[in-house]
Amino acid sequence: MYSTNMNDPVSIGLIGCGTIGRVHAASIAKAANCRVVSACDIEPSAVARVSEIVGDVVMTSEYRDVLADPGVTAVTVGLPNNLHASVTIEALRAGKHVFCEKPIATTFDDAVEMARVAKETGKRLVIGVVNRFADSVNQIKTIVARGDLGEVYQINIKFKAYRSIPGLGSWFTDKSRSGGGVMIDWGVHYLDLVFYILDTPTVRSVSGKGFGRLARDLSSYKFLDMWAGPPDFSGVCDVEEYASGVIRTDGPFINFEGAWAHNINERAAYVDFIGDKGGIRLQYGGGFTVYGQTEDFLYEMKPVKKDSDFYVNEFREFADSIAGGKPNRADIERVLPVQKVLSMFYESSDADREILA
Repeated sequence: MYSTNMNDPVSIGLIGCGTIGRVHAASIAKAANCRVVSACDIEPSAVARVSEIVGDVVMTSEYRDVLADPGVTAVTVGLPNNLHASVTIEALRAGKHVFCEKPIATTFDDAVEMARVAKETGKRLVIGVVNRFADSVNQIKTIVARGDLGEVYQINIKFKAYRSIPGLGSWFTDKSRSGGGVMIDWGVHYLDLVFYILDTPTVRSVSGKGFGRLARDLSSYKFLDMWAGPPDFSGVCDVEEYASGVIRTDGPFINFEGAWAHNINERAAYVDFIGDKGGIRLQYGGGFTVYGQTEDFLYEMKPVKKDSDFYVNEFREFADSIAGGKPNRADIERVLPVQKVLSMFYESSDADREILA
């Protein structure tokens, strides 16, 4: 058994040991102020792979065993999206702090209820919007706040792959379990970093459309990459693999285009921040370029630097916020506006019209 001394690293139980669960495990192992003490998954092999990463831990196939363990201070929820709300709420009521992987939930109402229960129980509920802990994102946030770009009036978001629908036929492409496709899976990250950098502009309306065309017949879909594969042809694909739209705010006008797959062999992963004094292009997961001018010339400046590991950063701050009772930049209340935009996007796509806030 493990110690529960307050001076020890925060003890974390993993609920869900799939691909993202292994990322959580490896990141926690590198963050000195927390540690994995138990791991849960319905697949024993998944738990075994986590134990290979973090060493000897309590292993179980029943998440309520983790919740009942007094030696577990906090849990991660790395499950299919439709389980986020119920398991997180149960964990909070069991007295655990929670790190819930993005998206918060499959509906905005569920997300609001999760936030309510976190407040009711007095437990920390942090969402896995990892870009808030990236060095480049935080440096851009400082540049924008300092006014170097002037008035930021336009944001362009692109997140496109060629043929890479993830987990075809699994929960990833089953709307009843995922809540959606590329928008709720990839789009949430891009929207969140934009809202974080801009200090959460007030949304006035959302207009968007999602298309699910290329894998209606699972067996005929041709692909180059498949995260969380191989395909399960007995499953379904009723989510969008392509999404585009616009968001009107009280600040910048935001447009976005994303695709797990489309019929143009083009890949893009960037966000443009366009101001009246300068601009920035952020390469997702990488560095950025600043565009500006002096009295004599136009310039492009690309910082030469090595960013820290944002996954490790988010767990280090998660543990710090538990131990010190301090706010966390990814507390659920700060992420709720992005969940609302996702909800408005899907409503707009289904109704084929603009949705007012």
